[in-house]
Amino acid sequence: MPDSTKPLEDEWRESRTERWPPDRVQALLERVLDEYGPSTSWTLQGRYRGILSAEDIEDALADGILRLWSKRDLYDPDRISLRRWFYLLTQRAAVNQLRRKPPSTKKMSLESIPDSTLVDTRPEDSSDSRARCDLDEILGALPPDDRVIVLARAESGGRWTRALADILGQNPDALRVRGHRIEERIRKAMRERGHPV
Repeated sequence: MPDSTKPLEDEWRESRTERWPPDRVQALLERVLDEYGPSTSWTLQGRYRGILSAEDIEDALADGILRLWSKRDLYDPDRISLRRWFYLLTQRAAVNQLRRKPPSTKKMSLESIPDSTLVDTRPEDSSDSRARCDLDEILGALPPDDRVIVLARAESGGRWTRALADILGQNPDALRVRGHRIEERIRKAMRERGHPV
C-alpha cells in the first residue's frame, strides 16, 4: 500500500521508477482522487456550468485519473505540480466529453434559442410543428462545432463564451461574433423555408 504519510508527489515519483502491484497502484490513484478530485471537480463545474453536466464532470475525472496513470512517464515534477498536471489532463477529458456530446435536437428547439425570434411561436398548429421540424433539420446540418456553440448559447445564457472559447481555442469576442453569424444563417435558412423570422 502507498504510504499515506509520504507527500503525494514523492509517492508519485516512486511509482514512476518502480513496478507496483495493481492494489498499490489503485490505492495511489484513489489518494490522488481524494486529494485533488474535489478541487478539480469544483473548478471544472464552475468553468463549464451550463455546458457540461455533473455526470460529464465525473466522467472527465475518471478519464483524467486514467490519463494520469497512462501518461505518468510524461510527467515532469520540475516543470509542473502533480495537482496541476491532473487538472490539465482532466480538463482535456472534459473538452473531449463536450466534443463527444451528441447534439440534442430536443434542447436545440425553438424555445431554447436565446432571444428566440427565429419563428413566431403561436399555439401549436401544423405550421408550428413544421417550423420545429425544419429548425431541427437545419440544426442537425450544422458542423459539429457550430452545433456546440448553438447548444452552449441555448443552455447557459450569457455565460457560454469564455468557457467555450477555451474549449475551441478561440478568442471569446471572435466566438461571440461567430455565434451571431450562426444564428443569422439559421434565420436565413428558416426564411428560405417560408417561416417568418
